[in-house]
Amino acid sequence: MLARLLVHARYLTMNAVLAVNIAALCVGGAWLVSGFVLALFLATIVDEAVGDDKAAFGPAWTWFLDLQLFLALPLLALNVALFAFLCGSSDPFSLIPLLRGFGVDLEAARAATGAWSLFGGMLAIGLFIGAAGTNVAHELIHRTNDRLAMFVGRFLLGFSGDTSFSIEHVYGHHIHVATDADPATARRGEYVLRFAVRSIIDGNLSAWRIEAARLARRKLPLWSPYNRWLRGQMFTLAIFAAAAVLGGWLGLALVIGCAIQGKLYLEVVNYIEHYGLVRVPGQRVEPRHSWNCARLVSSAILFNLPRHSHHHMFATKPYWQLACEADAPTMPYGYKTMIIIALMPRLWQKVMEPRLEIWDTRFANEQERKILAERGWLQTAA
Repeated sequence: MLARLLVHARYLTMNAVLAVNIAALCVGGAWLVSGFVLALFLATIVDEAVGDDKAAFGPAWTWFLDLQLFLALPLLALNVALFAFLCGSSDPFSLIPLLRGFGVDLEAARAATGAWSLFGGMLAIGLFIGAAGTNVAHELIHRTNDRLAMFVGRFLLGFSGDTSFSIEHVYGHHIHVATDADPATARRGEYVLRFAVRSIIDGNLSAWRIEAARLARRKLPLWSPYNRWLRGQMFTLAIFAAAAVLGGWLGLALVIGCAIQGKLYLEVVNYIEHYGLVRVPGQRVEPRHSWNCARLVSSAILFNLPRHSHHHMFATKPYWQLACEADAPTMPYGYKTMIIIALMPRLWQKVMEPRLEIWDTRFANEQERKILAERGWLQTAA
């Protein structure tokens, strides 16, 4: 019973970090960076120290595991709202007297928060928009027959201005992964920021084309409320409007900055998940077409996103049913460590080239090796 409880409890990690950051925002000042530091510490040092966990989940308390996903929305919204409030000078909703009754002095927190503190807060909020907002949304938007899950998922994506992800990812990326048709698959030698720009532009264009085709099949007008791409922007506009009301122009500007950071976080995650892998269009997606990661803390924080190979094999499976595929290429470190390495191109190449050589010789089939050879990418053991 205790072991089962501990296995479930690990998925409290992300929401616990969000709650800690809410407390930090209520104090203000230098504490605004504490959530970022805590998340970074857990996702790098602790992650590497704890190591891997490849065990299957076993019997699940599905209500508890689902609850962690849906709690992400109010926790993230409260983080963003408090951060925006600290940027402003007014109190349109009388939050100061309201929270003072609970022992929280937002007036003092605002007074203690200067430019450097706000910068630290941006680092934290931007990270949480990506790691909590987009990542949880990724789990929910695959539940296409669940209206509540889709609503919460798209709302979470609104914090990064990326509700089109709910269209392109499900109906584009999962079909075209590891082929030239997929904007979210990084090519060998492609610098991460160049990839991010390409992925953002092509991903939005792909989402628009997918939605336009859907509406055409149903004989519905493109420029109408039926358009999910257009409707999705309402989430982002509502969030930005709330930021402006709470924090004025500065609050709006910094929340937009956090949204951009959150979106870039997603793109770096996309970069590391399929970097340099190829697949023949039309052939079945296999475990070898995603980089897998077995780190326990990465999986706990990111709701098993690192078990990515199994996710691409069975996209509708809930996160607690995902397994570590034995025949999948594996990242050498946890997700956050790999993200940091990806931001340093020379180090990234040094880390990944030996693993791409292993992929080419051990994992790729003959047709995939032919594609690699045609592009001058094929690596063979010396």
